[in-house]
Amino acid sequence: PVRRPRSGIPASEKVSKIALFVIMWLFILLIGGIIYVYIESKYEGSNNKAIDDTRITDKLNGADNGEEEPVVEATPVPATPTATPTPTMGVVSLVTSTAKMDTYSISGSDKMKVQIKLLKSVDCWFQLDKDKKGGTLIEMNTLNQSDPSRTWEFDHSAYLNVGRGDAVEITINGTVIAPEVKVVSKKFQFNLLK
Repeated sequence: PVRRPRSGIPASEKVSKIALFVIMWLFILLIGGIIYVYIESKYEGSNNKAIDDTRITDKLNGADNGEEEPVVEATPVPATPTATPTPTMGVVSLVTSTAKMDTYSISGSDKMKVQIKLLKSVDCWFQLDKDKKGGTLIEMNTLNQSDPSRTWEFDHSAYLNVGRGDAVEITINGTVIAPEVKVVSKKFQFNLLK
């Protein structure tokens, strides 16, 4: 007997055509994802801040606005006993700033008081090292609503890494430093210049 050829495509050929179609689209999506990540990394790399030579204290005192300070006449003050002089808190200056790390110098003081305070209702991880990144670990912990702040006093430089730069306020010797607000990790190097 003569067999007639079957009409239609066998099931195995249908499955292979569908698999080839799916693999082709996955490959196109993978290439698109790689291009997207490359463009994003290039954009973030060129988004670094320029170095600002202006001291933070100058900005706070209005020295940048070009206005003259008003002249105030001195009024006589009655003589009082000499009090013990209080130590100066020094000048906090921004040295360099990049997207991920800010470097500050503290001059005119032999001590540095660092305070970190939580501003939002989120947990914020932090790590504090002595002198520089990879130095002796001082503390690694998490700030949260039940434990929202920490304060340390040093006679040496320090390195601070916070998990949420947008969720904390950092104060050095009473001067609030304002990091770039981002959700990503932010690092700070505080150099105590004696």
